[in-house]
Amino acid sequence: MKTKVVNHMTQMNKDTENLSRSQKYHSSSKPRSKWKRFLFGLLVFLLMTIGLGLVFHQSVANFVSQFYTRSYDHPTSRMIHTNQDVEGDFNPNNVKGLTSADMVGHNYTNLPVIGNIAIPDIGMNLPIFKGLANENLSVGAGTMKDNQVMGTGNYTLASHSIFEGYGSQKLLFTPLHRSKVGQKIYLRDDKYIYTYETTDVFEVTPDDGYVTNDPETDGEKWITLVTCTDLEATKRLIVRGKYLEQKAINEAPKELQDYFETKWTRWW
Repeated sequence: MKTKVVNHMTQMNKDTENLSRSQKYHSSSKPRSKWKRFLFGLLVFLLMTIGLGLVFHQSVANFVSQFYTRSYDHPTSRMIHTNQDVEGDFNPNNVKGLTSADMVGHNYTNLPVIGNIAIPDIGMNLPIFKGLANENLSVGAGTMKDNQVMGTGNYTLASHSIFEGYGSQKLLFTPLHRSKVGQKIYLRDDKYIYTYETTDVFEVTPDDGYVTNDPETDGEKWITLVTCTDLEATKRLIVRGKYLEQKAINEAPKELQDYFETKWTRWW
């Protein structure tokens, strides 16, 4: 009988010890569980904050680009003639990808504006600057060769495409990704409006510099527009058009004059 009682007491003591250990384990696991939830929540918060920061940072950069684009509204004849004599940078190897840090950190005043380009069918209206300086391509289109003349040879322009941030699809040369054969392209200086018609839309590699060459056939006149196809700039989108005519600004259709008189391409 005593043996049974002793065994029973021993078993009770073991059960009590096991229960005590279990309570200690669960008691100690609760703080660890709270810390895990806290760290997970903190990680999610940080990732969301970083993501939103990147999105809005690019949107701020897009706003800066649009603001300075619109600041070159209505260049005067004096500005255009003066800027034609400015020495420009025409080395495409110096062109850098457009980043949000670049947009916020640079000064875009007093750039050499020499006219503007409009493609109403895709909602594009931008100032044209002399040369390929990064500041030029950040707020408008830049001429790719020195001494280019509208309505002659192969008038070649380049600018960036923007793939991120609010309103990016309407900025700079991004609308060219919606170009189609048959669309009209217009250039304007201080006296004339030059009309071209889109004939080709194609892609080339960054090394295919032939697209800037002048026509080999006498009397043939082109316009060539160049931009990147993607964020990594792996290829170039080329929009080419043939020259049709030029008219004095006051003799051009009223709706075209009005289009040029509107503010540059809006993103909102």
